[in-house]
Amino acid sequence: MKRSILLVSFCWLLPCASWAQTPAKKPVKPVAKAVPTPTPKAQTPVAQTPDDKPQLSAAELVTQGKALYQKANFPQALTKFEAALKAEPHRDEALFFAAETAYRLDNQLKARNWFLRRAELANQKDTIKAFSFYRAATTYWREAHDNVAAYATFKEGKTVMSKLPEKGPVTAATTDELIASGLHLIERCVALTSRYAEAHNLKNLLLAEAAWLKSGTVKGEEAQQKALAALRETIALLKGRDAKTIPTDFGAPTLRVGEFPPTKADDALVTESTVDGVDGLKGGTVVKRVAAIFPTSVPRSADSGDDNPDRGGRRGALTAASAPGKVKVEVLISTAGDVTFAHIVQGRSDLNGAAIAAARKWKFAPAKFEDHPVQLSGVITFDMRPGGSRAAATPTPKP
Repeated sequence: MKRSILLVSFCWLLPCASWAQTPAKKPVKPVAKAVPTPTPKAQTPVAQTPDDKPQLSAAELVTQGKALYQKANFPQALTKFEAALKAEPHRDEALFFAAETAYRLDNQLKARNWFLRRAELANQKDTIKAFSFYRAATTYWREAHDNVAAYATFKEGKTVMSKLPEKGPVTAATTDELIASGLHLIERCVALTSRYAEAHNLKNLLLAEAAWLKSGTVKGEEAQQKALAALRETIALLKGRDAKTIPTDFGAPTLRVGEFPPTKADDALVTESTVDGVDGLKGGTVVKRVAAIFPTSVPRSADSGDDNPDRGGRRGALTAASAPGKVKVEVLISTAGDVTFAHIVQGRSDLNGAAIAAARKWKFAPAKFEDHPVQLSGVITFDMRPGGSRAAATPTPKP
């Protein structure tokens, strides 16, 4: 009986246990309604700016620079070459043109840096190194020459040197350093190419500046004799060389003289060579002089803050109309006696153009040093005064 009761009880508990173990249903969250994805609007393309243009390669920049160089647009050309070097700092062709262009612009420091950087390129050829050292030395000579020439005057039939200042941007000491630096680079040049005639001539010119700088001293005389020895070496190296291959610039045999007699009356005062009695020089005297025309003043445009180029106006013209001034022009005289190069050593912006134009028209007797044709490098000083050197008026034709 008990077994039956237990069996019934157990059978009843099974459904209860099964019910107790059934998990409760979780509440269902409401599903949010789908929101349609908006179609993106077409974007308006952004206008391209100049900065977005494709960058030119170094080769393309050099090509553009060479085209500008050939047209004598030197400032723009230099910008192109320097941009090329910014892209490719070791590009040989860009270094060459950047240096030569800076030299043309009379920026000797910049030219020198580019020449030396080219010389120091890895695996650079010795011939290019020698050329680069030579050209860098030329920049030192250009600076030294201007410093020395500015303190020379023609007096009592000869060139007289004044002492350079002891303080300031141009001093005797800094000029001496320029000469020494140039000579050092020449030594590096001839160590690579000993028969480099142009380098020996530049050595002559650098030593000649030292002679003028120390004029009247034992060191000055020693520098002069060394200069003439370098000039003789240049002449010897060029002996037998085709005349067409000899440079017509400062690489050809050149004798550095002083100031040329400014007027015909001064010719009578000349009692010795303008190179302080150098034996062996013949010729080189002035055979034709042209006066520098003093500029006339032109009223400036009333509606412009600058001078009116269409009317020939120049800044400073009113000053020039009443103020005299002196202009020193360096000239290179060819073996035929013609002026092939003219450069302002010292002057005034409103007078320089007329002085350069006049200097280019001067003529000289061909010069010889020890019976060898040589060029002359000297200075013409124009004393420009109002009414003192004006062009003759052209008569008005009658109707």
